[in-house]
Amino acid sequence: MLWCHLHGVSAIALGSLQTNPFPDATPEFFRGFQEIVNRAVAGRVEVLLPFGGMKKVAVMALGKGLPLEHTFSCASPKDGLHCGKCSKCGERRDAFRDAGMADPTVYHG
Repeated sequence: MLWCHLHGVSAIALGSLQTNPFPDATPEFFRGFQEIVNRAVAGRVEVLLPFGGMKKVAVMALGKGLPLEHTFSCASPKDGLHCGKCSKCGERRDAFRDAGMADPTVYHG
């Protein structure tokens, strides 16, 4: 948000999903974050959550036909690749499977 403020960017979009169980991934958290940062720097940058009400499989379906091999969601990368073992890699594999899509991800090992 600070970079956006300094460079005249009016909004930042984050990929937080409906199924994220952590308190710092809720719409309320991001509204508060937006408010406090904007107040601190006298700015007006908006935090957008375009996938906030969606599950990962629905987002995957939206991305069908896009180069999803260039996306990254691993919590514990190895040599610049998805580790293939963390919960985020598991969610990724499940989402491709549940969306009926081939997983183009290169996993470590």
